[in-house]
Amino acid sequence: MNDCQKFGEYLRSLRLERRIGLREFARNVDILPSNYHHIEAGFHKPPQDEAKLTRIILALDIAGDEKEKARFFDLHGKALQAVPLDVAQVIKESDAIPMLLRTIDNRKLSEKEICDLVNYVRGIK
Repeated sequence: MNDCQKFGEYLRSLRLERRIGLREFARNVDILPSNYHHIEAGFHKPPQDEAKLTRIILALDIAGDEKEKARFFDLHGKALQAVPLDVAQVIKESDAIPMLLRTIDNRKLSEKEICDLVNYVRGIK
């Protein structure tokens, strides 16, 4: 996994791995091919419409891969300079999540401490 990879580069690499042409892929996800090309090239921001994102996820066949979907949403959020959509949904559904995030920020936890907390919640020792 490339930590410096951009959302468009990521989409392009997955599309090419699946041997899907740009025009075919764009038609499948209901985006004009020229616009889709600009998304992959980084000239346009990625779509924000959840239905389009769902079509992209399905077309890339990553719906059942939680790790790949998380990467998709992380890079998508980074491209928009926003909280990833899947995380935003979790925040909306729980009053405790904003409190947890503020506590982490207020305590100035290190990256390692945050990873340890995540592993604790996941049940990993």
